[in-house]
Amino acid sequence: MKTYLAIGAVIIALLYSAFFATVEPEKEPGTLVRLDDLNSELFRVGVPLGGKIMTVGEAQFPKARVCYFNNPASAYDAIINRKADAFLFCSHSLDYADIRHEDLTVLPGCLDRVDIAMAFNPQRGALRAEVNRFIADFKNDGTYQSMYKRWFKTRKPVSMPQIDEPVNPTRTIRVGTCSQVAPLCFRAEDGELTGFDMELLRRLALRLNARIDLHDMALPEMFRALESGEIDVALAGLDKDESRSGRVIYSRSYIDSYMVAIVHSELVKDNARKHPPVVR
Repeated sequence: MKTYLAIGAVIIALLYSAFFATVEPEKEPGTLVRLDDLNSELFRVGVPLGGKIMTVGEAQFPKARVCYFNNPASAYDAIINRKADAFLFCSHSLDYADIRHEDLTVLPGCLDRVDIAMAFNPQRGALRAEVNRFIADFKNDGTYQSMYKRWFKTRKPVSMPQIDEPVNPTRTIRVGTCSQVAPLCFRAEDGELTGFDMELLRRLALRLNARIDLHDMALPEMFRALESGEIDVALAGLDKDESRSGRVIYSRSYIDSYMVAIVHSELVKDNARKHPPVVR
């Protein structure tokens, strides 16, 4: 009998410990002012699985409980449902989430720059040089700033502006993209591909007097097609991945983006909540 009682006591103790081990530390509303405040055992900080942002996040938040997400949407859901406190990602994507979710706020402060670029088949170096000149002009003449505000910083539905097509294109550029990365590329109600990247491609086509041959594909398939020469360029909000050096080459950055954190709005101090973000 005593043996059974002892076993029962151990089981109860284990269940008690397991229960309280899963209880989240209590976090007072309005405790966060800047991104650095997340470096505390109080917070569960999400990072994307794999890549530079994960590595930087693990190094910068040693005291926090780091968790991993396969995609931003699942991270946003976790924050809104209070299963995570923050998600570290690219500022352009989090600006888009911030403006559309009252429960989410981007914290002031950033960790590092993220180079969002086009990826090319290594044999298309001449095309990359042309694209780099286009990007330089696009970012210097005000077009970039205007597009960023329209696609990333408004709740209203954005329509693709009227951009002339080349009348007599002299070449075709095969482009791989992904329709699952709004607002860079997604399908409108009529099924047409639209978004920041699609507007950029239309402007590029006019500049280079080229016809754009679009291929909508998943990211792993996109890189396979790029390396095999089935497409010339990939455009899907890609950050420069040094592990692919030699297999693909990258353009200069066409979006100015940084590693920032989005959190539940209730955790943000009033004077930092929904702060006006800088349009970069």
